[in-house]
Amino acid sequence: MTVTVGGFTPFEWVLFSIASTPTTLNTVQADASGVATATVVIPAGISSGAHTVSALGTASGAGARTTVVVGGSTAGFAAVSPVRVFDTRPTEVQGAVSVTKQKYGGGNVLRVRVTGVAGVPSSGVGSVSLNVTVVDPVGAGFVTVFPCGELPGVSSLNYVAGQTVPNAVIAPVSAGGEVCFFSNVDTHLLADVNGWFAG
Repeated sequence: MTVTVGGFTPFEWVLFSIASTPTTLNTVQADASGVATATVVIPAGISSGAHTVSALGTASGAGARTTVVVGGSTAGFAAVSPVRVFDTRPTEVQGAVSVTKQKYGGGNVLRVRVTGVAGVPSSGVGSVSLNVTVVDPVGAGFVTVFPCGELPGVSSLNYVAGQTVPNAVIAPVSAGGEVCFFSNVDTHLLADVNGWFAG
């Protein structure tokens, strides 16, 4: 699920956690207006009902809370041992899927088949749980991870020039088992898969 909270210092790192465990869920960077949007995976075993997700600005100490409702189970999710799916850096080895070793950005969208590799089955997959990382972007920007087709108007992670920024992303897959990665400026990309949801 996606959680959005505001009130942070622009571009500071924000730590998301669930109070009932307590467990860290994700760390993301706030945007220029101090809003942080994180994709979070609720840990298995959390009871159904309302839970508080807390967000803490690591530089400012600003805090925010929001309530999420957890269903009765995590039915349909299958964890896999983390596997590097791809890495666009020419200095690194290929992952489970070979890609052209270059920076991607603008109209150059990276399209990757994620089904049938790295422990993800060839069929019956609705989405995959990824850790997506940008490395050495040429400027400030964002990455959108989407099931190919029409580009949605949302970001999966944000960055500034030269940063290395990871983020957890639940990515729906296309009918052909693909996920696309759009960056508005040139950057290296890499992704690890750690599970999938039936679909």
